[in-house]
Amino acid sequence: MINFRLVNESDIEQIRKWRNSDLIKNVSYNRAYISQENQKLWFSNLENNKSQIHWIITNNLKSVGYACLKNIDYNNHRCEFASLYIGETEYLNSGIGAIVEFKILNYIFEDLEMNKVSCEVLNFNKKVIQLHKRFGFITEGILKEQYILDNQFEDVHILALFKKEWENKKAYIGKLLKI
Repeated sequence: MINFRLVNESDIEQIRKWRNSDLIKNVSYNRAYISQENQKLWFSNLENNKSQIHWIITNNLKSVGYACLKNIDYNNHRCEFASLYIGETEYLNSGIGAIVEFKILNYIFEDLEMNKVSCEVLNFNKKVIQLHKRFGFITEGILKEQYILDNQFEDVHILALFKKEWENKKAYIGKLLKI
């Protein structure tokens, strides 16, 4: 069964391993090596931050990936879907990412009662841009030459999904995913 649970201290080394892997690092803004000290500092900053939620993605209780929301703004009913990745290579292209995205979007709109969720995706990550669009995200804009990665300027797509659109698509997507 595919699910997600809150990150705890015992997860931080696994998350660090995933983040330092080429698989994840090559589609991230930050490509610097993450030390154990930096990872512990990252985790200590999470505990009191109510504007973020960090999860471990599980498949039959095995940790297979990570997801998080940031900039949760309860006053304006919006948040940022900041990350979702499958870190265990044997689970890539298994559909787990789509199922987790569905469940997290449901959580955002039903449990957190958000009206809007946005995300940023690097231009070359076409697969993720298309995945988000299948869930109903629209392009709100493109930040041209926003980051330098591998000595090259990269554009960033700003995508957003609104509660009304999610309510219109949720049943159809749920059937497709057999949820």
